Amino acid sequence: MQLNYNILWIDNDLQSYIDRGVFDQLKEFLLGYGFIANIYPLFDSTELKSILENKYDLIISDYDLGLDDNNTGIELVKKIREEYLTEILFYTGNFSAEMEEKLRNSLKYVDRITIHLGRETLSTKIEGTIKLTIQKLLELNATRGLITSVTSELDFDMENIAYSLIGKIDDNVSINIFQKTHNEISKGHNKNIKELDENFAKRDFKAYFIKVVAFRKWDLLKELIKINIPNGFNYDLFKEYNNDVIIIRNKFAHARAIQIDNQTYLSGFGADGKPFQFNEDQCIEIRKKLIEHRDNLNVLL
Repeated sequence: MQLNYNILWIDNDLQSYIDRGVFDQLKEFLLGYGFIANIYPLFDSTELKSILENKYDLIISDYDLGLDDNNTGIELVKKIREEYLTEILFYTGNFSAEMEEKLRNSLKYVDRITIHLGRETLSTKIEGTIKLTIQKLLELNATRGLITSVTSELDFDMENIAYSLIGKIDDNVSINIFQKTHNEISKGHNKNIKELDENFAKRDFKAYFIKVVAFRKWDLLKELIKINIPNGFNYDLFKEYNNDVIIIRNKFAHARAIQIDNQTYLSGFGADGKPFQFNEDQCIEIRKKLIEHRDNLNVLL
């Protein structure tokens, strides 16, 4: 999911950071920007090969990894750079000018690397580096693509949930739910009406579900879930799915970036013909809401 932000952190003393709540702090920091933090701790650098098969947005590494003088964190970082162009934050607890000069000389040909001295201010430095790496994701045009992509994934999850529920609900109940929707669809123009008529006649509700638009999928699933709301599922939140996800996705699909008083907005006209504008702060709130709905659907999954 593109709302994820993946961090690989290499340090043989990582447990101390975990115990002090640094990992939790970073997760809260990223959530504040509308991203889900996945932090992968690597205590033993000899296991690097297997974990590098994943994709990371930021790699953090300590200099002193308990290795010998000829195999320090410097060599590790150079090895990582051979495989990845990901941003790297390299740090050491040694404040000396000699250490700083050594690191800068040893890593001067390594691209996209930030060197930090000291551990007390490391959390602040990590947050600053993260903020820099997500600037492109925070650009409104990129956010438009991000949001439309994520909502497509949520559509897929809803289909899987619906397929499962249709097979578990009494046929007569399913008929009543789909009959109401079919009556509403039949009143308007729908290019799939012939297929929908055939699917409804055959009571093939799974095939029917796949052919209707996102709004209808949500409305049908809402009624299917209502029959037996599972523990931990926020039904009231799901009732807002159309407003929080579907309508927003439709708006973003037709939006364009504009400048007003040196501020960038995504602007356009909704299906109702009314104009809309979104700024960066609103886009952050939209991503947070997408995370809420994603987590809520995961209860059903």
